[in-house]
Parts: sequence; C-alpha cells; structure tokens
Amino acid sequence: MSVSVPSISNAIGIAYRDLVSVARALPRLMLVALVVMSAANLVLSLAEVDSAKSHAYTLLWFLDATAQNFLLTPFYIAVHRFIVLGETNAHYALTPREPRFQRYFVLSTAVTVLLTAPSFLADAAAPEVTVVPVTLTIVAFAIAVVWLMILFPAIAVDAPGATIGNALADTKAHAWRLLAVSVVALLPPSLLSLVVAGLYEPGMSAARLLADTGSGILDTVFETLFLVIASRFYLWIGERLNRPE
Repeated sequence: MSVSVPSISNAIGIAYRDLVSVARALPRLMLVALVVMSAANLVLSLAEVDSAKSHAYTLLWFLDATAQNFLLTPFYIAVHRFIVLGETNAHYALTPREPRFQRYFVLSTAVTVLLTAPSFLADAAAPEVTVVPVTLTIVAFAIAVVWLMILFPAIAVDAPGATIGNALADTKAHAWRLLAVSVVALLPPSLLSLVVAGLYEPGMSAARLLADTGSGILDTVFETLFLVIASRFYLWIGERLNRPE
C-alpha cells in the first residue's frame, strides 16, 4: 500500500487541497464539527467568567475535550474514510457500540489525557520546578502523537494490523518528515487562533460569542488538516498496519 512519500512542501499542498475536498464532499459533517467545537469553546468561556485556570478549570477542559471527541468521532472517521477509501456517503450518526467507534474514541481520549497532563503538572508543582516537568511532558506528548498519528486512519478504515506497535514501526523512518509537515501545515490556523483569543473580552458579550465561533471555525480547520495529514501518511507509509496479524 505504501508509496513514495512526497516532499514536505508537496505534502503540505496536498493537505490543503484535501481540506477543500473534505469541505466540498462532507459539508454537513463539517457543519456539525463547527457547531460542536463552537459550543465547546462557549462552555469554557462561561467557566472562565468565574474561574481561574486551576485544577478545576483543567479538569473541565479535559471533560470538555472528551465530550468533543465523543461527539466528533463520526466526523473524524468519515474524513479518514473519505481520504483513504473515497467514501462520500457518510452521515452523522453516533454509534458507541460499534468496535470501530470505541477504538477511535479511546485513542482520541488517550491523546486528550496527554494534552491535559502538562496543565495538571503546572498547577500542582511549585513555580520553581514547573518548567522542566511541563516541558518534558509536552515534548513526550508531541512525539507520541506524531508516532501514533497514522493509527487513527488505520482504525477508521478497519485495517487488519491497526495496532500501536505497527503504527510505531511504520512511522519510525518517516517521523521527522511527518512532524515537519504537521507543524508547518497546522501553524496558520494555530496562529490565527491566538489572534482570535486576543479578541476575547472579560465576561460574556456579543464579541465573546463571535470570538468563540471564530475559534470554532479555526478548530475545525485545524482538526480537519490533522485528519487528512494522518490519512495521507497512512496511505504513503502504512505497510505493517495493513498486514493481517
């Protein structure tokens, strides 16, 4: 299944073309993703009105992100299957009893745990010892996500060898290229999100609601780019993932 991996610049171009293709082929699912992510941002905005960023807020962020993963798993799977298999007949349906849904949701939640860990460390540690453990945790998270990235589409298309070990083995020789493509491609929506975050006002207001919606749009773009990059690299380097165990 694997083929020659494009250059970094070509891979980024393919990712953005895929983003447009997904928007055209799966507009209703993209709208669902936008609504869910905007609502999740609104929940955190309401919490920020009366809450400092403490353990309680970090826990709320984790629960909010986990709920997002659950509600968006049909969207995530549909994007992978569109890129890998060319399926365009997907519709939004929560199927938590389905093994494919369960495996994908568990993996997404594991990533959310890794993402939340630095905040818990920062809250728990004394200021003078916070930098090192938080930095190490963030680096470990980034490495884990990159090395496991192609496992997401493998699960979505029911690949026969969709295991952590096979994902790590397939990614090993291409990890730095996958990391470079991901960082460069995801940088624009990330920077724009920071700009939008700077527009937030204390308390709830029309401007705050507008900013939350803008963040929801950028989050949808970010997530879709992540999904298509993972799917493309699965197509390019996924050898062991497609071998029966």
